[in-house]
Amino acid sequence: MLKPIFILLSVLLLLGHACEAVRAADPPAEAEAPPATAAIGRLVRLPLPITGHVDQDVKRSIHRTLARLRAERKNPAEPITLILEFSPGQTQAGGGSDFSRALSLARYLTHRDLADVKTVAYIPRSIEGHALLVAMACDEIVLGPDAVIGEAGIDEDPKAPIEETVVAGYDQIAARRRTIDSALARGLLDRKQEVLKVETEKGAQYLLKQDLDKLKQQRAIEAKPQVVFASGEQRKLGAREARDLGVARYLAPDRMSVAKALGLPPSALEVDPQVEGMLRAVTIVISGKIDARMVETRQLMIEKALDEPTVNMICLRIDSPGGYAESALRLAGYIAGLDPARVLTVAYVPHEALGVAALVAVSCDQLVMQRNARLGGGELLPSDRELLDIRAALKNKRLTEQGRNWSLPVALMDRKLTVHEYTNMKTGVHDYFSADELAEQPDQADWKIGPQVTLDKRALTLSADDAQRYGLVRDDSVVEDFERLKTLYGLESDPAFVEPGWSDALVRTLTSPGISVLLVMFGMAGMYLELKTPGLGIGGFIAAVSFVLFFWANYLEQTANVLEIVLFVTGVAFLMLEVFVLPGFGIFGLGGGLLVITSLVLASQTFVLPRSPSQIRELRDSLLVVGGAGVGMVALAILLRRYLPQSRFLQPMVLEPPEGDQAVEQSMRESMVDYRHLAGAQGTTLTPLTPGGKARFGDEVIDVMSDGQWISPGSTIVVVAVRGSRVEVAEG
Repeated sequence: MLKPIFILLSVLLLLGHACEAVRAADPPAEAEAPPATAAIGRLVRLPLPITGHVDQDVKRSIHRTLARLRAERKNPAEPITLILEFSPGQTQAGGGSDFSRALSLARYLTHRDLADVKTVAYIPRSIEGHALLVAMACDEIVLGPDAVIGEAGIDEDPKAPIEETVVAGYDQIAARRRTIDSALARGLLDRKQEVLKVETEKGAQYLLKQDLDKLKQQRAIEAKPQVVFASGEQRKLGAREARDLGVARYLAPDRMSVAKALGLPPSALEVDPQVEGMLRAVTIVISGKIDARMVETRQLMIEKALDEPTVNMICLRIDSPGGYAESALRLAGYIAGLDPARVLTVAYVPHEALGVAALVAVSCDQLVMQRNARLGGGELLPSDRELLDIRAALKNKRLTEQGRNWSLPVALMDRKLTVHEYTNMKTGVHDYFSADELAEQPDQADWKIGPQVTLDKRALTLSADDAQRYGLVRDDSVVEDFERLKTLYGLESDPAFVEPGWSDALVRTLTSPGISVLLVMFGMAGMYLELKTPGLGIGGFIAAVSFVLFFWANYLEQTANVLEIVLFVTGVAFLMLEVFVLPGFGIFGLGGGLLVITSLVLASQTFVLPRSPSQIRELRDSLLVVGGAGVGMVALAILLRRYLPQSRFLQPMVLEPPEGDQAVEQSMRESMVDYRHLAGAQGTTLTPLTPGGKARFGDEVIDVMSDGQWISPGSTIVVVAVRGSRVEVAEG
């Protein structure tokens, strides 16, 4: 009974040894690359030293790179890796970098706009100087096997203490990232500082020697402190030493090894020359009220500019009080839809971008404001229904860069929206939400409410400094003038201005309220003049030119279409029918006048019945144009009636009333209404007979009627019948 059991145990033991042998022959893949932690990533080069416009050029490259990566990723939660490759010159290892520019770039890398980005500093060769500050601002550091880093203060005066602002800058970046411990950073910066490594119950800790006594009072030190940097000695770390101290995460001899270590495809570490190329900009002006015509012309200008292969930056110079929400939404959507890998869009606000003009400004990749400029607020604000469309577009990230909240941009146009500052109690991050947007946050419970940003019943209006504080404008994007903007983006010359063509300028002029009033007024006055000077044609010519210019301009402005033109022509035809065919003031005269007025009002707006405050304002402007033209036409008609008979040029065409005995005799005849003595008499027409008009018989001027035939002035006529006061004539 025991023998089979013994045999079975022996077999199982042999199988176990065999499995161990197999595992020993196939060691675990410890040398393999770690599993990919990021699906997408890209490399951007940082040329050293950091002087001149290097920091701004690198920021632009990073911004354009991230815009492309964010557009490529399918899942907004998918992590992005940005590799910043430090590229020192041939003769120096980054020494000579300007501290203020290095700090500006370091702050940019630690800004909340890059919260969804893992930043990696790749240092294939040795670096020194303040370039180290930029490496500290990254989440991880990867060194080449032979790279040496340190001597951050090599460009400071060795005989003087390190300036407090420099020390504060290193402390700030070390606290934000903790890639390099603050004490180590101080040691790498200042040779006079002695840095120690101590072991406490909470693990290893780095500190400056002068802080050792303070630490002893707080915690127990388990072993003798180890000197990392002795006072006065060189401050350099080799690649392996940096890794042992926890400064470097990986050692990688080339880009391929970096890609493998970070779990990225090799293509992610290829340099994109288009991203790193010099910016060549054109400037497009957006001034005045934003409407359909402006949007159409500006889109055409942008398309024309991008036809040039060298143009990769569009600067929109915005100085606008606002306008129509529908038009601004269309323009903002168009700008936001431009390929960020092809073109960088920058909104430059020298004075104001109010109302929906602020929407256009925030739809650009970057926003730059002059110090005294204003953003948001104003009088031309969207209606509640239009605000819903704007909010929906901003919530879907269609109009702004990825990651921007929608509450602040909407508050720039919405009097009713309340926005507070919030602080995340876990991360310490500050942000700005409305109640609705706070409810959308997955970590809603972690946010603590702070002071209210908006004012009750007023749209948010921000100065340049306010916009910078709230994160709508970057730290370096508040400028004194356009020259500073050129410096900010490294533009070597003035960007070319893409101006509207002469026809666009003419259309904008003709559709302005003042010129529109004059066109309608001269059109009406021309019609009146034509009736008072029959046969001359000057009034008809003036009326035709005025109304053609009015409707042509508004047609191109996209406020007038075929319907308005048909209504106007029909109205004029009815008026002519009433005046020349059916004398009196009947249905055709009344209907024709209403059609003309309706066509003129509708030609100045894009709707029939107003549905929003902005449309009510537009209707008011249209009525003011027509009403002002009507008042002006009446005044002009009075002047024409008074001075027209004395005009040397028009006097021969004006009928003069009889004087003296002729006037008395004609008055008696007209009062007796007896024209029987004219039967069979011949006379001459003084006005066109259409069919009514005036004719002269000897010394008498009387009203006559033809048999329906049109008879021109100066024609010979014969009286064919007299019926009371009605004198019927025929040509002959």
